[in-house]
Amino acid sequence: AVQRSQECVATLPGFVSRSTGHAGDGAYVDVVHWQDMRSAEEAAKVVMTSEQCAELMSLIDLEGAQMHHFTGA
Repeated sequence: AVQRSQECVATLPGFVSRSTGHAGDGAYVDVVHWQDMRSAEEAAKVVMTSEQCAELMSLIDLEGAQMHHFTGA
């Protein structure tokens, strides 16, 4: 599901890189780097409705999930 979603994410304007990881307790992290905040915010909208990301989204407990946008220090 992550690989299929990557096919969409990597084509979005401002995409730089992506890495994912998981803890033994079932927690996952998906870190995506964007050229700027606007690109990140627009991509978040696309990902939530993208057919390529639908499988991954269906595996996520959206009530327990958190999405944050950070700027570099």
